[in-house]
Amino acid sequence: MTARRCRRGLPALLALAFTLAIGLPLPIPARAQSLISLFELEGGARPLAMGGAFTALADDGHALFYNPAGLAQLRELHLSSVFESRFARATQGALTMALPRLGLQLGFLTIGGLVRRDEQGVPGEPFSYDQLGLLAGGGLALDRGPLAFTPGLPLAVGLQLKVLNVSTLPPGRGTAFSLTPSLLWTKERLRLGGLPLKSLRLGLIAPNLLSSGIAYGSGHREGWGPGVRLGAAAVLAGGLALALDVEGDG
Repeated sequence: MTARRCRRGLPALLALAFTLAIGLPLPIPARAQSLISLFELEGGARPLAMGGAFTALADDGHALFYNPAGLAQLRELHLSSVFESRFARATQGALTMALPRLGLQLGFLTIGGLVRRDEQGVPGEPFSYDQLGLLAGGGLALDRGPLAFTPGLPLAVGLQLKVLNVSTLPPGRGTAFSLTPSLLWTKERLRLGGLPLKSLRLGLIAPNLLSSGIAYGSGHREGWGPGVRLGAAAVLAGGLALALDVEGDG
C-alpha cells in the first residue's frame, strides 16, 4: 500500500522555462511563489515504484534524498545514476553515492532550444535553461556509539544540504541554498496485533526548513520551502513492505 505524492515535476519546470523564454516579469509578491527545482524530480526505481512513500523506509542509497537519517543505518557503499531525455529538449540526470552515515549527489537539468522574442515578435538567439544541483547529507544513530544520546531508543537524526544554481539569460540566473533536518525511528523484530514484523519505522523530514531562497539577476526573488513530510512503514517477516507518506508544502 502506498500513497502517491503530488509532484509538479518536469512539466512545471518547462512552464518556468517558458516564462523565462518570453521574458514576462511576474508581479506576484515573492512570498506567494516557490522555487521549482530539479530536486522535485524524484529518483530511484524502488522509491518511485512505491509512489515516493520512502520517508520511513529510507534503507538504501536513496535515503540521501528521502530521509538522510536513514544513512546512519547503511552497512555498505551504494552507487546509482540516472539519465533521462524528454520532449527532445529536456535532459535530466544524477549521480549518487551513499555510504554509512554520509551521502553525496550531483544532478542537472537542461532545457535547450528556447527562444526569446522582443516586443515586435522578432526572435533572438536560442538559449538554454540549466539547473545544477548538489545534494549532501549525513545521518547519525543516537542510540549507539560514543555519542549515544538516547540509549534504548532506536532514533537517528539526519541533515541534508542542497545547493542549486540556475543558469540562463542573465536576468534569470541565481543560486539557492537550503538545510533540511530529519528523524528516523526504527524498531526491529516485533509483533503488531499478532502479526510478526521484521521492522516498524517512522520518519519525519522538514524539506528546506532553513533556506536562502533564490534572487535572480533581475532582482526577482522566490522562496524555497519550508515543507514537512511524515512517513510510516512496516516490513513483514517475508519482506513485503507497506508504506505511507503524508506531506504538506509551504
